[in-house]
Amino acid sequence: MARKCASPGCGFNLPDRYPLAKCPWHMAPGRGPVKIAAALTIAAAGFGGGFAYKRFRRYLDERKLRKEREESRRRQASGENRLNRRLARTCPELFQLR
Repeated sequence: MARKCASPGCGFNLPDRYPLAKCPWHMAPGRGPVKIAAALTIAAAGFGGGFAYKRFRRYLDERKLRKEREESRRRQASGENRLNRRLARTCPELFQLR
């Protein structure tokens, strides 16, 4: 006998031996094409869906962290540039080219 997805309002039938509580669509993270790709990956993996979900989730988390690190580096670089310009205006003798 089949069971239903655990998400409210979802009527997707899942096999009894399906290891995840939700259907592939509700397990997939993200939005738009990313969510579609993740849902297809989870559905294609079948009973290994938990593993596929964890790998895809890790990929998204690493991608987000990489973006945050790049933004942080840019902010730090612009802050240092701003500080150097301010020092150059207030103490020009420190920044003279020799």
